[in-house]
Amino acid sequence: VGAAVDYILKRRGISKLNLLGWSWGTVTMAWYTTQNNAKVHKLVLASTGAHYPQTKGLPLKIMKEMIEWGYEKYERDHTILVGWTDDYVKAHPEKIEAYMKVRMTNLCPVEFYLRHLIARQSHDTSARLKDIKQPTLILVGDGAFQMTGTELSSCVRYRQAPIVIILNNHGYSTEREILEGPFNDIHEWQYERICDLVGGGAGSRITTQQDFEQRVAAALADPAQVHVLNVLLNPADRSPGMVRLARRLGKKLSTDKP
Repeated sequence: VGAAVDYILKRRGISKLNLLGWSWGTVTMAWYTTQNNAKVHKLVLASTGAHYPQTKGLPLKIMKEMIEWGYEKYERDHTILVGWTDDYVKAHPEKIEAYMKVRMTNLCPVEFYLRHLIARQSHDTSARLKDIKQPTLILVGDGAFQMTGTELSSCVRYRQAPIVIILNNHGYSTEREILEGPFNDIHEWQYERICDLVGGGAGSRITTQQDFEQRVAAALADPAQVHVLNVLLNPADRSPGMVRLARRLGKKLSTDKP
C-alpha cells in the first residue's frame, strides 16, 4: 500500500489522497493511515470486520469447501463468482481465462491464505483508532451494525469521530435474494440512540434525500464527535450488482451437495 500511495502522490504531484477500504482492505487502509496521517486526506471504510464475525479461528464453511473442492478450485471458483457477472463470463471466456491464468500462477501457498483468514477473524485495531486524524466515513448495513455497533464505544473512548451511515433496509437484503425467509428479518433498533448508550456522539434518523445531505454536511462540519446516521431505506431498493451476485450465490447453493 505504501509503495502504491507514494507512486500516485508523485505521479499526480499531490501531497495527500483519499483512501477507500472495503472488506479486508478496511484493516489495511486503517492501519496504513495510523502510520501515515500526513499522506491521507480522507478515509472511507466499508464492510469492516471479520467475514464471519461470530466465528473465532478458521470459518467452518470456508474450510469445508476447501477440503471438498481443493484449494485451487476453491480460489478459482470464488474469484470468478465475485469478480464478474454470469453474462460477462459467458460473453468473454477468453478474457476470464487470461486473467485466471495470471491469478492462479501467482496463487499464494495455502498456509499463507489460512494465516490471512486467522488474522481477519481475530484482528482488532480499536486501540489504534486514536491515531487516525482524517475524517472517516463508515458505511454499514443494519444487520451488520447489530453485530458490531457497540465498537462505537471504542471510538468515544479514544476520541475518534467517524461518520457512521447505517443503511437501514430492515434486514438482510442480500440474503433475501439468495434465499427468502423470515430468518432475514431482524428486530428494529433505534440506531441513532446508540450514542446515548455509549456516552458520546450525535445520532440522527433520516428519511429523505434532503435530510441526508444536510446531516452529512453538518457531520463534516463537526469533527469533534461521532455521528450516527440511521438512514431508512425501502427494503426492496437493491442495486443491480448486488442482485446479480446474490442470485448467482443462490443458484450455486441450490446445486451444492447437502
